[in-house]
Amino acid sequence: MDVNFFLKERTRFVRGFYDQGVAPFHDIQHRIETKAPPFDNPPYSEDGEPAFLTQWLDAETGADLLGQTCVSLLSDTLKLYFNTLQSEIGFAFEQGGKALMKRGFVAAYREALGEVFETDWSDCPVRFAVIEQVVLARNLSQHGGHLTSFHRSHDARTLRQHPQPFFASPEEARTWQDSGGQNSFLTPSVKITRDRLFEAIEEVEQLGDWLDARLVKVHEWRRRTREPEPVPEAEVFGLLAAGRAALDLCRPALDLFEARRPDVIHQGDDRGFVIDGRRLERSLGGPLAAQGLIGAQAFVANLVVVENCLVKLASLRGVPPHIKTKAEQAVKAIKAVVDRQVRNTAEHIDDRVVRRADQGLIASSIFEPDLLCSTRVDGTVGAVSISRQTLEVAVAAFESVVWPSSPRLPDVGR
Repeated sequence: MDVNFFLKERTRFVRGFYDQGVAPFHDIQHRIETKAPPFDNPPYSEDGEPAFLTQWLDAETGADLLGQTCVSLLSDTLKLYFNTLQSEIGFAFEQGGKALMKRGFVAAYREALGEVFETDWSDCPVRFAVIEQVVLARNLSQHGGHLTSFHRSHDARTLRQHPQPFFASPEEARTWQDSGGQNSFLTPSVKITRDRLFEAIEEVEQLGDWLDARLVKVHEWRRRTREPEPVPEAEVFGLLAAGRAALDLCRPALDLFEARRPDVIHQGDDRGFVIDGRRLERSLGGPLAAQGLIGAQAFVANLVVVENCLVKLASLRGVPPHIKTKAEQAVKAIKAVVDRQVRNTAEHIDDRVVRRADQGLIASSIFEPDLLCSTRVDGTVGAVSISRQTLEVAVAAFESVVWPSSPRLPDVGR
């Protein structure tokens, strides 16, 4: 299928649809402004408003809604183009495709097509910021704002991504920027003018032309994917070396925590804050307690490094299937004992947290006897056992992946 041909057939229709659809609205406004029939005999009024103001504003709203409809058609055209291109080429998204899709389908397809066409897009003249805003404008237009108006304003998320919005009147955009971009009452409206719509269409068509001129890359990509790739030995052994080094660092971190454990928590009679049958002890101040907590955090951080190395190893192309399987199993084993979000905070818990039992204020502390705890992003408490048992699980998982030709790790857990 000539995908680029059908892309341009749809964009040609969108152009014509806009021009034919907007003409009656502009005609009404022109007749009002020139006092042409049927607006040549304004009714008597003492309110001071221009004659036929309601009709003029209705025509303006009609033109705006037509622009929103056309940008929605353009966004759907772009998505259909990408979907068809994917079907014709035969590529699939990598393991992180779902996470990437959350950022928008333009970013997802841009990354996937970049691999097929062997480009980082630096040589592509297309303004992807404009194409991304086509989709954002479509999303905003499809969801009503207020019953009192058909107008839609750019939301805070869109303005953070594109502080100079493409689909907005220059005056509103300038007023919002002059306010420092903080005044929500001045956020610019979504304004789809003919010039902006047609300019965005040209960017979409230019993308189609640019990819169409490089279709030979598709044949090369298919050949590469059919041929078995050599095992990336340097990268494999680099990942194993990094994982081994992180495990080696876990031992002194564990020793530091165990040496400072009595200084880290207050063994008093007050039950304090209890979660799942465990008492949250009060972290003591001072350099010795700080060292113990740093040791615990370093222990977890290095286990996360080990996990990351195994995840990367499992995703490498050219690695034998049985190695991938072992790496994936090892990741599951480490995940069972390591909550990677625990390492994200590094402040001491204080008395007001314990007394108020406010999970939202918990940073890091130690449950009895050896659990490093921290709130996750969702406010729940996560924990990792800072112990030799945890280290033994990680070592065993890592060693199960190491190739027979690789030297065994030192006996760090016994």
